[in-house]
Amino acid sequence: MRYVLPIVLFGLLLAACGGSRLPDARGHAAGPQVAEQSPPAKDAPSNAVEEKDPPELPPDTGKGFGADKMRKDMGGPDIGRELKVLYIEQRFRWQARYLNEAMKRDKHLAYQGFFFDAQEGWTQPTSNWSDEVRSRVKPLRWPMYADGKIVRTRDDFLALNYDVILLGDIDPLSECWRDEYLDWIEEWVKRGGGLILASGAAHNPWQFGGNETFQRLCPVKIEVPDDTRIVNSQITKYLWLTEAGREHFILKLSGDEERNNELWGQEKDGRYEAGQLHGIYWHAVTGKAVEGASVLANVTREGFQVPDEQPLIVTKTYGKGRVFWVGTDDTWQWRQYVGDYYFYKFWQHAVLWAAGEGG
Repeated sequence: MRYVLPIVLFGLLLAACGGSRLPDARGHAAGPQVAEQSPPAKDAPSNAVEEKDPPELPPDTGKGFGADKMRKDMGGPDIGRELKVLYIEQRFRWQARYLNEAMKRDKHLAYQGFFFDAQEGWTQPTSNWSDEVRSRVKPLRWPMYADGKIVRTRDDFLALNYDVILLGDIDPLSECWRDEYLDWIEEWVKRGGGLILASGAAHNPWQFGGNETFQRLCPVKIEVPDDTRIVNSQITKYLWLTEAGREHFILKLSGDEERNNELWGQEKDGRYEAGQLHGIYWHAVTGKAVEGASVLANVTREGFQVPDEQPLIVTKTYGKGRVFWVGTDDTWQWRQYVGDYYFYKFWQHAVLWAAGEGG
């Protein structure tokens, strides 16, 4: 009996503190579990993700689908070849974590990642979908690396024959980065390479503002006053697709136009009505798109008039190659309720388009 009273008191104390729920990464008690629910936004309050019932979704939600099955259901073309993809990133921010894991599993990629903050004591990520690809696609030890050594010349870099390179929120002052890499990449794009610029709150694009090569490659103007870069990350924002965006391969998350509008949202009585995809919290504040670029989406808020000032997704051709710019790192929010399905469909389409294989 002497053990009963302490146990009862412990149970009462546990109930008063909210039950046996374990705290999340921020120290908050975890709420009711929701299938494939994304963690809180990095700069948003813990209650920023609204608690609501999952939307009614058609059979294309893709739950449990692997990348191979997804390729057929997503409407992506069967290009008949493996794409060689390099993803250079600073750290494992939420978007980067999910994107890295999805690309590792994609059976249509020979994927190599290089994360600056994982250089010490970690093996850099590669495709892992079979023993054969693990033996063939080797982990990098430097952003430009091949055959057991650092690549030191432009010609040796071009000989690597990457189809697509993603540049994330990297610090151009990092010891892992050299300014000449952008010059190499520019020449590679001119010859037909596909470049994806994935913005982040720390470095990309603003810390590259003084680099003329980056300015030539980037589809948006990035020289804006410092005091205009602050974004209220507690306010939910959305992507308003332009007419070009609604017709573009990258943003066709469904082959059905009506369903695609349900996902992205649409205009109603001159104002934006949110769709089923979760909104974003942070976006890069930039100038307008450069001449010759195509704006696929702008930033908006629910109930606001259709905007045309702040581009969020922009594409352009450069020589024989293509450049894709996305001005938010909150696309991982689209995983809410359905996991990777729409999130990775977007990025998979972006990779295919950059490689000249989609749209």
